[in-house]
Amino acid sequence: MALQIRLILLCGLSITGMSLYAEAAAGSLVGGAIRGKPGSNSVIKSSAEWVKEFLLQHKVAKDKTFVPVKTGAIIVGGANVSTLAEDRIDIRLKVPIIQPVIVTPSSFAPHQEDDSLERQLKALERNPLDYRSFGKVAQKCVETACKLPNCLCGSDAIPGSIPLEETPQIVMITFDDSVNGMNYQLYQSLFNNDRRNPNGCPIRGTFYVSHEWTDYNLVQNLYSAGHEIASHSISHPFPGKNFTQQDWTDEIAGQRELLARYAAVRPEDVRGMRAPFLQTGGSNQFEMLWRKGFTYDSSMIVSSNNPPMWPYTLDYALPHTCNLGACPTKSYPGLWEMPLVPWSDLVGQRCSMADACHKQANANEVYRLLMSNFKRHYQSNKAPFGIYYHAAWFPANGFSKFLDAILDMPDVWVLTTSQALQWIQKPTPLAKLNKFQPWSCTNMKRPSPCVAPKLCTTCYCGGLRGITTCAASCPDSYPWMKNTTLIAPAAANAKSCKKT
Repeated sequence: MALQIRLILLCGLSITGMSLYAEAAAGSLVGGAIRGKPGSNSVIKSSAEWVKEFLLQHKVAKDKTFVPVKTGAIIVGGANVSTLAEDRIDIRLKVPIIQPVIVTPSSFAPHQEDDSLERQLKALERNPLDYRSFGKVAQKCVETACKLPNCLCGSDAIPGSIPLEETPQIVMITFDDSVNGMNYQLYQSLFNNDRRNPNGCPIRGTFYVSHEWTDYNLVQNLYSAGHEIASHSISHPFPGKNFTQQDWTDEIAGQRELLARYAAVRPEDVRGMRAPFLQTGGSNQFEMLWRKGFTYDSSMIVSSNNPPMWPYTLDYALPHTCNLGACPTKSYPGLWEMPLVPWSDLVGQRCSMADACHKQANANEVYRLLMSNFKRHYQSNKAPFGIYYHAAWFPANGFSKFLDAILDMPDVWVLTTSQALQWIQKPTPLAKLNKFQPWSCTNMKRPSPCVAPKLCTTCYCGGLRGITTCAASCPDSYPWMKNTTLIAPAAANAKSCKKT
């Protein structure tokens, strides 16, 4: 006789990634372990032992047949798992789970913190003593003193004085916010391997990833495929102009650590950031970026778009007005700004993010919007053409038509933001780009895709949260600001709950 099984769980005792499998025998289950409160590594007893005791206490006969159950799409917020016959076990699991997962019991053994990641992050930091201009009031850019590859004055001039006809038209497709099952299929469809650059490499994009609701196994898959992964904060807060430098460190550098820990992204490959809501945080934000060894920011909106501005470094004062949030006023040598050049929509209004433009009625209008803004770059100075979207507002049909049209052009390259920056640092004419190493897709140091992710179910704010990952170990509690390591600091999540 089949049982109805629901998982009921209080945050005091968390079943980390519990996965139940029935074997048509007396309570024979394979799964995770019931662990102590967050911050504790003690294993109280196996899930199989606990469920067996539960059955015996409630006088459920040993010859009952268990229905196969696995945490995943089947169990969401305490939903019923199987058809109720006569008996029912209530063990409700209160955590939203979208994708099925497979959990291996060995993943939940008590773990030790690995300090190798901390050493890698520390090695990226810049030393202010090595830069005389760091932190001083930024002055007007002096072109004779500002030389590539590490300094460039902001202007609409092509770097390296490359002739227009020998300059590639770079297109950067970027997406902000979480990566999960709601948008991953879109990304797979858009960046399919049939769409390729002139050197034969697949086109690639940049994902500014925020933490909440992100499935880190899918981030690992994007990274493995050659896409760029950048930081978009942990909690996606607002407004950034009021944040301290420590706030920015917790949010942006903290998210870099989570991407490294749970999506296998090499820390040095998380080169850039985009501020939530494009609300930049002035010197507090940019000093944090500089000190923590980031390469670029892509948050500031420039005013002029005809001709569009090329990226520039923050060694000197901004070459444009500050249009949103708080902008830097000091010198941050070698730190790049990949500015957002605004679009003009079909009714003549400006929009910084593509999904903020006047709504397009059909696929043809989407195509016209994209092509008209692309041509303003292509027919003037070929400054990188940025396409900035949130997946929820992405117009797939018209976009695909546009993308296929520009990929037929021999001088158009669809690249990551870092790849665009690498060309700016070393301007190379079209004829030599097939051998331009930063744009090659061979010898990439990327991890394998995450093909067998596990669910880590953790306590957070009085409830439960889960993240999916191929990381070797699960964290003691839900990762958050000031709580990015495997072993949680005392009361870390309790403090974060007070802010939300």
